Amino acid sequence: SPPGGELDQVAGEDAGKTWRSYRPSYEVMLRFYSLYKQAVCGPCTVPRPGFWDPVGRYKWWVCI
Repeated sequence: SPPGGELDQVAGEDAGKTWRSYRPSYEVMLRFYSLYKQAVCGPCTVPRPGFWDPVGRYKWWVCI
C-alpha cells in the first residue's frame, strides 16, 4: 500500500463525522423549506397566520 494510506483513511473518517454533525441555521432550514413548498405547492395562497404563531408567520413570509 502507498505511504500515508492509513492516514487518508483516518482523515476520511474524521471528515464523515464532521459532515454528520453539521446542522444548518434555522434561517437556512426555513429557506430550504420555502423553496421546497414553492416547488411542490406553488405560490402561497393561504392568509397570513396570526400574531401568536411566529413560526407560521415566518414560513408564510418566506414563501411569498
